Amino acid sequence: MASKQITFTMPLCFKFEGNMYKNAVTLGDVDNDGLNELVVGNDKGDLAIFKGENHVPVRWASDVGLVSSIAVGDVVNLSRNVLLVITSCGNCSIYDFSNDSIKETDKRKELIPVHSQKLPANIKMALIGDINGDSFCELVVALTDRIVRTYKWTDSGLCGVSGFPQGKLIAQNKWELSDQIGGIALNRGEGNQTLLVSQPGGSCFTLSPPTASSSDLEVDENIPTLLNKMSIEFESLDSSTCFNHKVQTEICGDVEVEDQAGLHHFLGDSYSSCSGSKNLSYGGASSPGYVLATADGLVMLVRDRKILWKCNVRHQILSVSQLLLPYKSKTDSMSSGTNSDRLTDELERDSFGESDESVSLDAAPNLSPSINKSPAVRSLSSKSMPSTPSKLAIPIPNSKPKRLSNREKYGQRVVTKIVACSPDGTTSILEVTDGRCATFMFHDNVACCTSGFYGYQGKQVPCIVYVGYSDQVLIYHDVSTALLDKPKLMDELRGNILYVEALRQLGIEIENKEHVRQLNRYLMYGYDPPFEVIS
Repeated sequence: MASKQITFTMPLCFKFEGNMYKNAVTLGDVDNDGLNELVVGNDKGDLAIFKGENHVPVRWASDVGLVSSIAVGDVVNLSRNVLLVITSCGNCSIYDFSNDSIKETDKRKELIPVHSQKLPANIKMALIGDINGDSFCELVVALTDRIVRTYKWTDSGLCGVSGFPQGKLIAQNKWELSDQIGGIALNRGEGNQTLLVSQPGGSCFTLSPPTASSSDLEVDENIPTLLNKMSIEFESLDSSTCFNHKVQTEICGDVEVEDQAGLHHFLGDSYSSCSGSKNLSYGGASSPGYVLATADGLVMLVRDRKILWKCNVRHQILSVSQLLLPYKSKTDSMSSGTNSDRLTDELERDSFGESDESVSLDAAPNLSPSINKSPAVRSLSSKSMPSTPSKLAIPIPNSKPKRLSNREKYGQRVVTKIVACSPDGTTSILEVTDGRCATFMFHDNVACCTSGFYGYQGKQVPCIVYVGYSDQVLIYHDVSTALLDKPKLMDELRGNILYVEALRQLGIEIENKEHVRQLNRYLMYGYDPPFEVIS
């Protein structure tokens, strides 16, 4: 059974020259206005921030160095996002936009870092998140020499020239693995945090930093003592899953597999490249899963150390990411009437743009719950914060941080998709419930690909970002209408009361699909109905 072919149209096109690493492009809310921006860096030392439909960078920096990784999050633990940029030689720069209002109409203003320091060289990826459950964010980096490190921001209690607190990132933990690192991901369960590191052959390690308690909140720079507390555990999956045990493996964490009762589940024996889905048991409350994708085309969804399904997409995989779409049930489609345009308008209006103000609009998956606030709540909190940062301004951590589900974050139920992109542009978009696959063919070779949310026309919209070799960055923001199930004609007609009543006057029942189909052919094409119609 061939995969479904889909088409995306009318992308946003941004001009940006130079070669980019796949971790040097990200979507994140750098200015904390509730709308994500696109941040990209290249091998020439250029760093650019794009906002909205402005094809010109709103912020720009040169001579930064070869940008190897970009992350957006609350790494300084000030209840707001900052931009963190790391180069291949280990230069780490932090950019803060609390005193810099970014507007879509801005024209290429200069970026000036508020903090710079030296980290180990050869860092190829980074993420920001709470990895030990103390409600404070840490920086996690993966190096090309098979090492994973974590850093935590330490405030000196002084204030810099621009109002940014003085301090530095202090090394906390260090792991040295046996094979090359494909990717790192954070899995946030109920009350526990898990750091995952993918390894060749479709496998991964679980790294467990020492859990912080109320008695050891002060930063301990005695690194050997901290190293003795760490644990590392190999995730033993099906050894026969991957034929090449040296193949590079990508990972995507924090994938929700919620109860999908009532939805169609795709049986593995009806599709040769998908298996395992018919044995799934979806529980309502369970820990999130993660996706492993090998470079030779094997995609697996894993939860609680069990493979839920695996799918061979039959193309190479350059990157794997998570895409969240607004859920639209069949009952919603039926109640919306027969006007397909009105259904599309409702779908776009539900795309995280007009939700309740008490629900967060932030869309970066690695943000801590402390910064997931609505614009209204964020504006009130920023006014109440003192202008001069100090140690007294740091919030008291919770002993059991609560994990926000996607429904709590975005105010409505969302559908999770897995995006696996090939270097030749072939993109497979898989259902998280069963591994069903839809394919999009990008027109060019791909250097980087990621998915997430982007601020478009004043609202957060799900999108897929492609970086090719033609000095362009393309954002496809119409993925919702292309990927979500379209309402069927019979469902639309069944939901129209006037149409149902008109059929009854003709002596036709709406449930008699054959008679309704023949009547439609008679009305549209002039065929004589083979049944007697009451005149």
